[in-house]
Amino acid sequence: MGDGAAAQLAKAGVALTALSTLIISHLHVDHTGGLFALLGARIQQHVPGTLVVYGPPGTRQTVAEIETAQRYLADLDHAENTRTTDLAPTLVEVHEITDGSSFVLGDVTVLAAGNTHYGFAPGSADATAFQSLSLRFDMPDRSILYTGDTGPSPAVEQLGHGVDLLVSEIIDPDEELAKTLATRSDIPRYAIPFLRRHFADQHLTAKEVGRLMQRTGAKRLVLTHNAMDAVGIARAGQTIAGLSERPLAFADDLDTW
Repeated sequence: MGDGAAAQLAKAGVALTALSTLIISHLHVDHTGGLFALLGARIQQHVPGTLVVYGPPGTRQTVAEIETAQRYLADLDHAENTRTTDLAPTLVEVHEITDGSSFVLGDVTVLAAGNTHYGFAPGSADATAFQSLSLRFDMPDRSILYTGDTGPSPAVEQLGHGVDLLVSEIIDPDEELAKTLATRSDIPRYAIPFLRRHFADQHLTAKEVGRLMQRTGAKRLVLTHNAMDAVGIARAGQTIAGLSERPLAFADDLDTW
């Protein structure tokens, strides 16, 4: 649910009336920025029924505050030329999930595991409050692991054991740091080691993705959350192929698998 998600759903031909469930891996803005538009569009279009949102601790507060910010859409309920009293209400129901959570959606079983995208000390109050989750989807005919944002993680490896499809994030820490510094000359020098550590330790490099393929035994790999240029993509593909012979692809928006 990053910025633009509502527009991309429309491009993919997914009507708001067909959308019943959202699952959010963590609450960084590039994974939540589209929530405001989506929830507001449901109100404006009088989409009936309940949208169920699953996400880590803090999701309930995030959704509640978005709904509060959308109180100025109330004119749609009170304008004299509308008949909203004849329409089913548009509702949102939030379920907060954490490491080890599982739930069932139709014939899909979803399992969650905490990962290493945040650098807080295990067992600390911050580690409890700020969680990033990887998600496994088991269906009658296939299984999928979505890493979300994570660094190397034994828990993610265990969660993805034997899946048919691994949907993994990927990053080139050096390229990402260079691009950041090229566009943000105001970043103080003391912050640079923090940025480098975040990119290197709390995301997955090509080598770590290859190792994840090895350790899960996943049958196929799709790479997302990718900001690399064409040279970086080619280099990353070679690195992964050297560690796993399974098919791999770099995803573009609106691809299907």
